[in-house]
Amino acid sequence: MGTLYVDKLDPQSGTALEIGSSGDTMTVPSGATFGVAGTFQNNVTIARVWCLLNGSSFAITDSFNVASATDNGTGDYTITIDTDMGSANYSAVVDPARGTGDAILGTNIVSRAAGSLRIETCRDDSTKTDAANVSYAIFGDI
Repeated sequence: MGTLYVDKLDPQSGTALEIGSSGDTMTVPSGATFGVAGTFQNNVTIARVWCLLNGSSFAITDSFNVASATDNGTGDYTITIDTDMGSANYSAVVDPARGTGDAILGTNIVSRAAGSLRIETCRDDSTKTDAANVSYAIFGDI
């Protein structure tokens, strides 16, 4: 396989550049740029941070742009973001997986900062409980 070096690619027509063929096509919106390791710098539709956290044994199963996680107590977790968001004004999507005996499990965002997100996982009676797993995705500007 060869290497292609270019300074700039522009679409011949339309507003998007398509790269690839036969079902492996990636569409790059007009104005988006690639950074290191193929990440989009200007595309806010891509999660800037994501994490799968095992709430029972407290371990990060897998993550992107997460420096660490802290167990603050039962059902109380903080993730520290590796490359900070541009501000605390980002969208955080958090989904807890129920543990044995939990009928309904919800989350509350306790605090958010450019470099961290703290959440609680609670049963339907508001009792904090450790979730089997917690999935995080954060969208916004870096």
